[in-house]
Formats: sequence, C-alpha cells, structure tokens
Amino acid sequence: MSGTVLKLELDLSEMFHQSEEGGEYSIKEIFMDAVKSEVARSLREFVRSDIARTFSDFVSDELKSEIRAEMRIKLRNFMDTQELSEGYGKVTVSAYLERMFNELIQGSTIRNQVADIAKSWGAELKKQYDIAYANKLVQTLNDQGLLLPNVGQLLLDKSS
Repeated sequence: MSGTVLKLELDLSEMFHQSEEGGEYSIKEIFMDAVKSEVARSLREFVRSDIARTFSDFVSDELKSEIRAEMRIKLRNFMDTQELSEGYGKVTVSAYLERMFNELIQGSTIRNQVADIAKSWGAELKKQYDIAYANKLVQTLNDQGLLLPNVGQLLLDKSS
C-alpha cells in the first residue's frame, strides 16, 4: 500500500472568527486584543500596588510622628500635673525625678572617679613628655659634641 500525504497550509491572517454578536474578527485581531488587555491589566496592578505602598508608607510616617508628638505632650502633662506623696507633702513627678537625679549626681562617686582618672592620665602624660624632652636634649647636646664622650650615654641610660 502506498501512503497518502495530505498537505495543509493555513494562513492565520485570513482566518475569521464569528462572534456571538454577529461580527467577524480575524484571529490576529483577537490575539492582539488579548495581549493588549493582559499588558493593561499588569500595568494597572503594578500602579495600584505601588500607589498603595507609597500611600501606606506616607500615612504610616505621618501617624508615627503625630503619635510621638502626642505622647511627648501627654508625658510632659503627666509629669507636671501628677503628684507623688513624699514625706510630709506632695511633689510633682518631674520635681521628684529632678531631685532624685541631682542627689544621684551629687552623692555619686562617678564625678570623683572621673577626676581621679583624669589626674592620673595627666600625670602619666607629663612624665612621658618629660622623659622624651630630656632624651632629645641630651641627644642634641651629644650630637653637637657639648658633652664628654661617655656622659651623654650615661645620661640617656638614666633617663630611659
């Protein structure tokens, strides 16, 4: 038996589709409309999400700053108006905190410790400078021949 070959050539530009409304559309027009609508849908989603994100960030930043300002006002109001019972009378929260802080600073050894550290560093730096200056002076005198040959070396060894 010999095989039968069927050759079929299809030109899509000439194919038409019958729509339900009765009009005819080419396959090419249908494909182009589908691509256009998909691109438009993607762009709408992107723009919508970008605008929503930008708006959300803006509102979030504005709300945060307003909340901080409001909390600052409320805290200041609380500290100035609320009173604590202390000893024989009442005192505002801010006055109480201020007094406690001052007592802590005045009675603290922190100030004394910082002063002691500063003094010891100052003394150490002065000592190092004095040694470096003496070494330089002896070295210069020795280089200019103003000292006896072994005196310069003896002085350098003692000051080091």
